[in-house]
Amino acid sequence: MNRTCRTSLIKALLFLLIFFGLLFHFSYILRPTITTIENNERLNLLGYYGEKKNSFDMLYFGSSDATVYWMPYNGFREAGISSYTYGKSMMRATMFEDLLDEALKTQSPSLVVVSMRTILESGETVEEAALRSVTDSLPYTSASRWKMIWRNRNRIVLTSDEKNKGGSGEPTRDPFAILPFFFDIWKYHDNWDNIWEDSYNFGRLGEFTSDTKGFLIRTFREPQKRDASVSQITETIPLSETVENTLHTLMKKADEQGFDLLFVMAPYCESGKTRMMYNRAAELIAEGGYRSVDFNEVFEEIGINEKTDFYDERHLNTLGAEKYTSYFISYCLSE
Repeated sequence: MNRTCRTSLIKALLFLLIFFGLLFHFSYILRPTITTIENNERLNLLGYYGEKKNSFDMLYFGSSDATVYWMPYNGFREAGISSYTYGKSMMRATMFEDLLDEALKTQSPSLVVVSMRTILESGETVEEAALRSVTDSLPYTSASRWKMIWRNRNRIVLTSDEKNKGGSGEPTRDPFAILPFFFDIWKYHDNWDNIWEDSYNFGRLGEFTSDTKGFLIRTFREPQKRDASVSQITETIPLSETVENTLHTLMKKADEQGFDLLFVMAPYCESGKTRMMYNRAAELIAEGGYRSVDFNEVFEEIGINEKTDFYDERHLNTLGAEKYTSYFISYCLSE
């Protein structure tokens, strides 16, 4: 290669480096961010990158049925357990493997707790908002992000195609519809009016941590009426292929990497259908040599007050989370 060719190649490489550097920078800035103290899941997820490597005994992992339940500081104060609540609301079953891979890049917990309600309730399609909720919260340099998008490429129901905004609908057949997920500036290029100080946090990865170690504070209170008889159901119903595959994949990952795995159903106003799905999942999990717990079976023992401890019918608020965390320690972690 002569000098002229080398010079041209170097210039081309510099151009690409500058181009993609600016592309990623402005993409991070334009990504929508949550601006309220009670809904800072993305900041909690980003704070994980600032934690010292291999510093956690336990990872409490899942969707919103995880992020508002386990309180790491209480776990450390009451039992000396170092932990992080890692996850993102709106996760679907097909996202769990890749996000867990992202978490395990820097941490080697001896126990991974998987909150499994969202897995069981996942369908065969993935709403656009659900996929973006997770992938928009990961850096471009994350291979897990790219794998997650590709894994779901044939499942995406675009917002414009959703039926009654309920998430149902047919997956898009447009082969180019996946591109704005890989390069989200395509979607958010006109979001300049919504930039605020936390929009720059992707550029600060590794420089800050989550004040709550990933736990999402919920102080709102909404009284609920739970049907206690649901937790007594023993019947099972078949799980979808997607759900079964996710459970088997997580157990296989635990086998290969040598960490213990605990699947849990956090307390909430459980439906009969979900309970029957859990019963079938519990059978599969036991066959795989792992444990599962439905904490709705011990709802009263936890001490949850239906009038004061719920954020909505599917989630506890922080008062309820404190009770759940304490009971979880005594029920699952005491020797």
